[in-house]
Amino acid sequence: MKKILTTLSIIVSAQLSFSQGDTPCAAVSLTPNASCTYTAGTTVGASYQSNAANGGTPSCASPGAPDVWYSFVAPAGGTVTITTQAGTITDGGMSLYSATTCSTGLTQLACNDDAVGLMPQINQSGLTAGATYYIRVWKYSSGTGTFGICITLPAAPPANDNCTGATLLVSNTSC
Repeated sequence: MKKILTTLSIIVSAQLSFSQGDTPCAAVSLTPNASCTYTAGTTVGASYQSNAANGGTPSCASPGAPDVWYSFVAPAGGTVTITTQAGTITDGGMSLYSATTCSTGLTQLACNDDAVGLMPQINQSGLTAGATYYIRVWKYSSGTGTFGICITLPAAPPANDNCTGATLLVSNTSC
């Protein structure tokens, strides 16, 4: 009987203790990289909160399903691409927010649905280098599940990006 109670206690504790960022102030920190390495995410055990301190109601992708939050510090160039990958969530929504702090002044900058198949992607420029931004991810319409998320930096411009470094092309009528 003691083993049964211990097992039940562990199961109940696991259901009640959700460690993924369920609010902006509990956001999981991500680092923008040159290439995409997905971080595993889940909305299982999360809740949907549409009050102002939690970003209000997103403007796309049928909000209302449990959502989770991520944060990142904007890079020097102020441009990032935030990409999601399907897991058990195969149709998702995502919003990007600026904020005064994690619980005040949340302003939606972008909202996306169905950019990569049915999964969202946000390409954002004009971010303030060194400022913290917040990302909200949810399953389209209702339900919970798993997904992947990454933030990438834009590719470096080619070496011949200026007129003075242009590559000379020779016109040839036969190949």
